[in-house]
Amino acid sequence: MKNVRTVLAAFAVLFAVAGTQAQELKKATPNRAAMKAAKESVDAELQLTPEQKTKMDAIRKKYVEKARDLKSGEREERRKQMMALHDERDAEVKSILTEEQYKKFIEFRKKRKEEIKEKMEEKRKEKVN
Repeated sequence: MKNVRTVLAAFAVLFAVAGTQAQELKKATPNRAAMKAAKESVDAELQLTPEQKTKMDAIRKKYVEKARDLKSGEREERRKQMMALHDERDAEVKSILTEEQYKKFIEFRKKRKEEIKEKMEEKRKEKVN
């Protein structure tokens, strides 16, 4: 009977830890619907052709996978690697867009970066309060 209780207690702890980790992962993982909406917004803003959309989707997928591979190592080293990936991605994006589309792409990204910065600042303020 004691062994059964021990096993049940171990399972209870395991499920509690797994549930907590799942909740933390959910908080850290961007909402797929939000990501899809952002992608569609960029595509619409740039007025991409069907061929450009296909190429942009391939570029997005390629660099999301490369970014996932950077999850280990020193923080500063990962940051440098991520910046290099951004530059590499931008060169590929630039090669498929017209000059005007690329200018819009850069402006859209700057705007998005500012929005993210503002949200992060709001979260910091909420944590302080």
